[in-house]
Amino acid sequence: MDLISKKAVIGKNVKICPTSIVHDNVVIGDNTIIESYCIIGLPSRNETRNPLIIGKNSHIRSHSVFYDNSEFERNLVTGHHVLVRDKITAGKYFQIGSYTELEGDSFFGEYVKLHSKVHLSLHSKIGHFSWFFPRVQFSADPLPPSRIELPITVGDMSVIATGSLILPGVTLGIGSFVAARSVVKDDVPDTHCVQGNPAKYFTRIDRLIDFKHKIKHPWPNHFRDEYPEESFPLMDELLIKIENIIKEKKE
Repeated sequence: MDLISKKAVIGKNVKICPTSIVHDNVVIGDNTIIESYCIIGLPSRNETRNPLIIGKNSHIRSHSVFYDNSEFERNLVTGHHVLVRDKITAGKYFQIGSYTELEGDSFFGEYVKLHSKVHLSLHSKIGHFSWFFPRVQFSADPLPPSRIELPITVGDMSVIATGSLILPGVTLGIGSFVAARSVVKDDVPDTHCVQGNPAKYFTRIDRLIDFKHKIKHPWPNHFRDEYPEESFPLMDELLIKIENIIKEKKE
């Protein structure tokens, strides 16, 4: 049995470890690495049989499973033991941490970073430059178990800190911040910072300061060098948008 389907479209200089399986309905871009014991393009139950498209310069680490019917732009990077279900669209430089599960039918913007053990529910919509720290959980079912899905939306350049739970139908605005171990059941307005269970407003993003280390948010003020130079125009555009929102609130 061939572990790499002859029907799969494999780009130039692609490295696939011998223990990984690549199914028929797969397109893998140039210079991509697939590490050991991965399953790429696992057939989903959807009637629509679109391919799994992995953009060039990607790196999928060992024991990861990707269903078909999704598209990831270039420079996708994963940790180990990642599960990614079908009907996902993601922009370039998408990072998925180890043991993270994406339930599918979701959209991710560019330069999104998910740390380890993140679980995101169906129909999530995630903006550019969003950060999800370890063990962030989404719950889109208002009365589990049911067939109801209330999607969760996260605005551009938002941060959700470690161990937080986002409940059904919540929208986090652009530049918002959720402190660690918070439970968010209500919408968070643009540039607001919330904390606690239930999460409540405690400051605005431009007032979130670590005096000991002399850094402040929005985070690109001190973390810009972690991103490729090609990301700077979009980053600056979003920062201007956040600054204008803050200015309007001050007035």
